Amino acid sequence: MAAGASQRRTGLTGRRFGLLLRKELTSLEGLFPVLLGVTLLWELFLVTRRPTWGPGAVAGLSLIPLGLIPFWAMWAGFQSVRAEWNGDHAQLLLTLPVPFWQVQGVKLLAIWLQAALTSLLVAGAAWLLARELLQELRVSGLWDVIWPSLPAASLLWGVLLVQLSIVAQFASAVWRTVPRLGGLVALWATVLAGWLGGRLSGLLGYLFQWVPDLRLLGVSVQGQGAQAVFVRYPILIDSGPLVGGLLFALGLFWVGALLLERAADV
Repeated sequence: MAAGASQRRTGLTGRRFGLLLRKELTSLEGLFPVLLGVTLLWELFLVTRRPTWGPGAVAGLSLIPLGLIPFWAMWAGFQSVRAEWNGDHAQLLLTLPVPFWQVQGVKLLAIWLQAALTSLLVAGAAWLLARELLQELRVSGLWDVIWPSLPAASLLWGVLLVQLSIVAQFASAVWRTVPRLGGLVALWATVLAGWLGGRLSGLLGYLFQWVPDLRLLGVSVQGQGAQAVFVRYPILIDSGPLVGGLLFALGLFWVGALLLERAADV
């Protein structure tokens, strides 16, 4: 086992990384095809309902799938660990010259890529539907207004999804370390991780007050027709707690990978 541990420290090569990432992306355990299919069907359904419900309602309803993505990210994170044990792949992974944290990192990357693809699909559909609405209101230039906030908003969304996936991976790893009541222990671990994350992110945030705040731009439309104008207002988000929460998530990620490696050694 010592020799195996020494071999595992060699890490991922480019070819192994590509093969493992492709395996995770094509896996059905995370229900990504279902999420993507439901999102596509929902957006197409809204297109057919536009004459009946109106462009405003359809544009707003097109964003509903965004609310499902965080729950899917947690489910996918949980399943990405659970599937290795259900499929008896954990011992196989143990024989590879790859630390478990790198394996878990590839799983996390696959979840993030799938969530990003779905988010882009929803955002694109919402943009097209909202664009038709704004054309009816004779309002133009929305893209020029929201573009400055797009990088910061995307960063916030991506960090949220990564943190939720890490918490779910940790809960699934804890499940594998206990002989009984694994589901109850995993639920308790999820609640505890969320509580600690909220507390420690605030405390660690004091150490990162020097990090520049994220600046978003709120937009509202006032008036109608030729008199319609955009009203912009700044939204500042303290970056300190965000950095603290991300550091806590990285620590949780490392602990979860360590638990998995020890569980596989047994």
